[in-house]
Amino acid sequence: MLREVTINRWKTYFYMILEKGSKKMMKKILFGTSNISKLNRIRAVVKGIPVEILGINDLNIDIDIEEDGTSIQENAIKKAKAYFNKSNIPTFSIDCGLFIDKFSEDKQPGLFVRRINGKRATDDEMLDYYKKELAKVGGRSEGKWISSIAFVLDNNKVRTYELIEKKIFTSKESLTREEGWPLSSLAIDPTFNKYVSEITKQEREKLQEESDKKIYDIFKMITDEINNIGTIA
Repeated sequence: MLREVTINRWKTYFYMILEKGSKKMMKKILFGTSNISKLNRIRAVVKGIPVEILGINDLNIDIDIEEDGTSIQENAIKKAKAYFNKSNIPTFSIDCGLFIDKFSEDKQPGLFVRRINGKRATDDEMLDYYKKELAKVGGRSEGKWISSIAFVLDNNKVRTYELIEKKIFTSKESLTREEGWPLSSLAIDPTFNKYVSEITKQEREKLQEESDKKIYDIFKMITDEINNIGTIA
């Protein structure tokens, strides 16, 4: 009996050592955000890759970054560099924007989807504005959401990637609305030929799986590169 207890104790100690070693080997990457939902999403997506995703709150980083870039990529890089300089570990940031094919350059929402006439618009104001602008270009236009992911691996290495979600925008509003996501009732997803606001949970999960696979592959490449260049985190 005593021998069995001793063996079990050694097993427990052995597994504790393995767990500590595994955590020590994991690379740390900072996500330049304090948004818990965004952090948890990325953490869930990269599960299986030996990497630990930290948020700025984990490192007590609190800085103001002026998002004055002329493109979503420029903004993402600027934020990633600022947080890298504070943390000194590999860092990434994500920025996104909307582009509607038939809109002229001065009408493109880009980074400022909710900013109308210099102020932040409500859901109703957004719907009213975009319906009118879409009506001016024939009531229907292809468009896309573009997300730019910028990684700063060290002082000399910056990597950027783009994720694109194509949609069809129409001036005819769906009867189904999503609070906080007004354009989902003007956007049609081409995969299911349905308004985004009307997509079922199962359909949404299918779209999410495709996006998550792309994000996973990006983080796998980045983690491999960090290991190859010997970045210490």
